[in-house]
Amino acid sequence: MTDKSMNTQFDLSWVPGNVRAYQAKLIEITQTNMAFSFEFSHRLISVRSPVELFTVIAEFSGKRIALLGKHSKDMIELGAKGTE
Repeated sequence: MTDKSMNTQFDLSWVPGNVRAYQAKLIEITQTNMAFSFEFSHRLISVRSPVELFTVIAEFSGKRIALLGKHSKDMIELGAKGTE
């Protein structure tokens, strides 16, 4: 009695050849996000007035949007390289 469902093989042909590049980029993105979070927290702790609070939030919101755009662009470029 052989059960074919027990002899399952995984088809990994869909995995792009640059998986290591994806992993490296994700680690880089994670490290950047953690550094950003620590810097933001440090600045929030040092706020002394409500006006300064809004200034810090506006500054870091702009930085966060720029980082998100950069990371998205980098991942799209990696995806494009993987399909070539």
